[in-house]
Amino acid sequence: MAARAGEQMGETFQVDCPAAPSAAAGTAFTCAATDDASTVWTVHVAVNADSTVD
Repeated sequence: MAARAGEQMGETFQVDCPAAPSAAAGTAFTCAATDDASTVWTVHVAVNADSTVD
């Protein structure tokens, strides 16, 4: 997640997610992404039926 955000935004990100989020389809969890300027972004992650995430 940090690498993809860095590619899209041209910055370095530190991402903190729950230690053991559920991987079951239909579940969701929230991560915090911090950029180079120490701005914290909330990232909502949803697990899809095919095990991909949005």
